[in-house]
Amino acid sequence: MEPSRPKFTALSAGFLVELFLGSSHFLLGSLHLPYQQRNDATEVWLDTFESFTLALSSLPPCCTVFVGADLNQPLYVDVDSFPPVAQLRLLAARFMLRFSDDVGATWHARGLEAPIDFILFRHPGMLGTTTKRDDLRLALPSDHDMIQVHFSFCRKAQGRVRSSSNCGRWCFSPEKWAAQFEALPEDHSVEDLGRAFAEVRYRQLSLRYRDSEDLKELIRQRKVASDPVLRASLALEITQQRCLDQETHRKSILERARSGDFAAISYLRRSASQTKVAGSYIQAQGGLEKAAAELQDFYHLKYDSGGVGADPGKVAAVRNRHADVPCTPFTMKELVQAAGKIKKGTSSGDDGIPYEAIYAYAVSDHGHKLLDLFNRFLSGTLPLPSSWREGNIVLLPKIPQPKGPSDLRPIALTSCLAKVYSRLLLNRLEDRFPPFDAGQFGARKGVQTVDGVAAAHMTMRLAVSRYRLRPVIAKLDVKAAFDSLSFDAVLEFLRHTQPAREAWLLWELCAGCQVNMKLGAKAWSGTRLVLGPLIRTWEQRWPDWRLPFLLLYADDVLLLAPSAARLQTMTQEVVNLMAALNLRVNVAKCSVLDTEEGVGHGIFLRGHCAPLKTESSLLYLGVPLQFDFTPMTCFGRALSRCSNTFFAMRNLVNSRFLPAIKKIQLFDLYVTSRWLWCSGLIWPTKVSLRSLNCHQTTLLLGLLGFRADFFGEFLHNVVAKRRAVKYVLHALKLESWDQKWLKQVWRYWGHAARNAVSTPLRFLMHEYGNIGLMAGRAAPGWVTKIIPRKLQLVFAELRDPCHPALWESAALDRPLWQKLLIHGVSTGERAPPQLTSWGDNSSSLMTPRRY
Repeated sequence: MEPSRPKFTALSAGFLVELFLGSSHFLLGSLHLPYQQRNDATEVWLDTFESFTLALSSLPPCCTVFVGADLNQPLYVDVDSFPPVAQLRLLAARFMLRFSDDVGATWHARGLEAPIDFILFRHPGMLGTTTKRDDLRLALPSDHDMIQVHFSFCRKAQGRVRSSSNCGRWCFSPEKWAAQFEALPEDHSVEDLGRAFAEVRYRQLSLRYRDSEDLKELIRQRKVASDPVLRASLALEITQQRCLDQETHRKSILERARSGDFAAISYLRRSASQTKVAGSYIQAQGGLEKAAAELQDFYHLKYDSGGVGADPGKVAAVRNRHADVPCTPFTMKELVQAAGKIKKGTSSGDDGIPYEAIYAYAVSDHGHKLLDLFNRFLSGTLPLPSSWREGNIVLLPKIPQPKGPSDLRPIALTSCLAKVYSRLLLNRLEDRFPPFDAGQFGARKGVQTVDGVAAAHMTMRLAVSRYRLRPVIAKLDVKAAFDSLSFDAVLEFLRHTQPAREAWLLWELCAGCQVNMKLGAKAWSGTRLVLGPLIRTWEQRWPDWRLPFLLLYADDVLLLAPSAARLQTMTQEVVNLMAALNLRVNVAKCSVLDTEEGVGHGIFLRGHCAPLKTESSLLYLGVPLQFDFTPMTCFGRALSRCSNTFFAMRNLVNSRFLPAIKKIQLFDLYVTSRWLWCSGLIWPTKVSLRSLNCHQTTLLLGLLGFRADFFGEFLHNVVAKRRAVKYVLHALKLESWDQKWLKQVWRYWGHAARNAVSTPLRFLMHEYGNIGLMAGRAAPGWVTKIIPRKLQLVFAELRDPCHPALWESAALDRPLWQKLLIHGVSTGERAPPQLTSWGDNSSSLMTPRRY
């Protein structure tokens, strides 16, 4: 079969070739986009994408697309350093294009290498596997490796019937649900509650594409047809019609999103954040039986299901300590608090009762029935339901196209009632649990994730000001820390808990599962040395370092030392401790903060001949750590994500029929939130406040779409539009980014002052804050650059004579702290007179004062 005459299309940085082979339609092409250092890089990228979009828009949805691209930019990164890359991702999501898999570095020259070569393709109904040919780089010769994609087709599993399940998200009518729990008896059971809710629940309509009735009729006709020619023509018609229907469906979703529909916007964001996969995991593995066998083999190697479970002696010790201790019944306040603080919008267990239904029942006039149910479980008069000890395992892909069981993340969907019951028990046990010796930030009441980053920033600044040196910092990652926790570690933790019957009930809820699965040789126990005693050992060995040695959040460990030799010792001791607990360090995820000269520190792990990799900035809990403390440098990663999100969302909300207030609300929800969550850690300056406001004005300028005066000059139009953006914010009484930043700083450090939990941040504020200065533990010259000292200077200008003298004391009074915030950062028509005190440019304000 001879192909038709090709159609060529020239692009600014490449070309496209359109071919017809019988009834098949192909688009082939090549892109060679410039690097961002070129002056015209942004213009060339955007012009190329505009022409590429026009070419793709004219193609039928079933057309096969195959384009080789030398992007000069990495794709598999968390944040794009070049904003036009976000346009490429949006284009790929719009036309259902897929990128080739990450195969490592594809360009090698002058001792450097980078992953910059990719294949952009669309082939409906086929699976694509990417490989790299290193050998052909020398044979061609070229400084690029050849990338190839192998397409394969797997037949769908025949006769598969999905079993119905009550798990997942449910919706319900509050009025009908109120009538149901009003009719429940006083001593109802969990099964009665499940049957009552089953009468009022319904599934939320999905926005995913579904075949129309006409298309289903064509499918039925093809199934009963016997003529091969007729079956082939019907198959082609079905394929083309389905592609057209899918395109229409996507356009309707886009129109709904542009009208401000949050459900449509969320659906498009989820679709754009992952690569489209043609086919399922079962298809890729060659069928249901083969996929199930691989999963069984994988988890048999990881877990030892034939183990005996927990140590009976330790179970008996926990029972003797806690089981016979008297307890008081739950109160209505405890029930409402436990039901209200659990995350909403999550999937329910096999009983089909979501959190929203439980909370509506708890706060109603009949909530005492639910309270009586939990109190019967507490007293032991009613046994726990067997369904609470069972869970449905759901495998979620970690990557867009999983290739094996290790690429799937298992989650367990358990009963929401069981989670509320466990929350009731945990709330009572919080004050009885053993203390956290290592000062960890994770899973502690009143502690935020950013507290760890704030402690790291303060430690780095204090090391420079007090010890006149830059601390050597290493980040360690514990491998499979939560997958390898044994029952013995839980029992040891409960054995050191103060006597309480709730502790024994919590163990029964954890250990009474249907399949008592014990980890094999990878299990670790908490009965041996822990990090708390190790930190105290370091404090006794090196008393000259009055700063935190270690910051711990979940499985991320941050080590800080004054020298590379001391950091080497600390790192090896932590690794030895982990090895004693049968834990390992993931070397690939460990790194060391580079020196100012870029020569590295040479921190080694035992058994490895190469030192830990060095990085110019360490990404710790989502915030980069580096010695350049200027606000815009610290905001660099967050603002890059803002730009990426804005350009990806611009076409969704850039509608003429969407009100301006709705546009700005969507802008704050999806764009502003990208940087606002961590802004409390960074002290604002006048220059940074002005820069952030200008950035917001620039983004909103393209979103609000003000018309230009064609008879005016360019500069006049730009100035008028930017003033119009500020006027719109003022008229709608919406906050600008500088006001949001100032409020976030004030609120966060008020939380830090009120938080009495023993953490490294609390130690730093007590040691180097106003109390430490008055006690003589800190010198004024040490604290001039840390935020608590700067807050004291601002507070001195805002306070009245009747207010406390120290900002830490004022922050303990939440209404007073909020009143000072409203007074200091006004959202009214005129700017607050004290706004200049938030800047670092005034040297007099930054001069340490004497007490």
